[in-house]
Amino acid sequence: MPVRRHLSAGLAAAVVLVTGGLAVTAASAGPGGAIGAPAPRASTPDVARAAVLAQSTTPLVLVSGRDDHGELVSEDVALHSAPGSRQAVGEVRDGTLARVVRIEGTWLQVRTVEGPPVEGWVDDFYLRREVHLVGGRPTCEVSLAGRRLPAGEQALVLEVRDGRARVRLVSPGRGSASGWVPRAAVHELAPREGCGVDASGHASGGATEGGHHH
Repeated sequence: MPVRRHLSAGLAAAVVLVTGGLAVTAASAGPGGAIGAPAPRASTPDVARAAVLAQSTTPLVLVSGRDDHGELVSEDVALHSAPGSRQAVGEVRDGTLARVVRIEGTWLQVRTVEGPPVEGWVDDFYLRREVHLVGGRPTCEVSLAGRRLPAGEQALVLEVRDGRARVRLVSPGRGSASGWVPRAAVHELAPREGCGVDASGHASGGATEGGHHH
């Protein structure tokens, strides 16, 4: 498994922070995600529209307790009160999806979008932006927008609702196709060989545990 890149670089241009009546993109932020000169104050409808746009276009992240080799190290990942703080404000189950609300260097403030509501700061080592789509056996293929995708297709998760996830493909040659898939098809790891075994050697697939099991 390749060494992961820092998420802050990939998400900085996409995260929209709506604070104090201002819609501020990370592109206007200073080093480490600090907000620079304030933009003109927006009206309440403008702020509401910016918030909706942020939630519909900014990819979610997957909280991971796995190491660089795909081995599960911790079933729960601690969220902290501030960047670099050792004070935990809660724990998030490995494989939970969350939304990034603020970035400071390699620390990101996230808010869970499934499971118990938790918000706090975590180093981006514990976050994944891209996921793999793995369906049920025997093929582990996934249906998206009328197309059958091979097991392990890479995607970004845009939202989750009622046991389904809206995703956008990122694999070369797939364009920017998007659509809804079962939430259970969203995994951190791709199958190692075809279907049934993920990259860490554990069983995977829609009907079995492995990868991530939501």
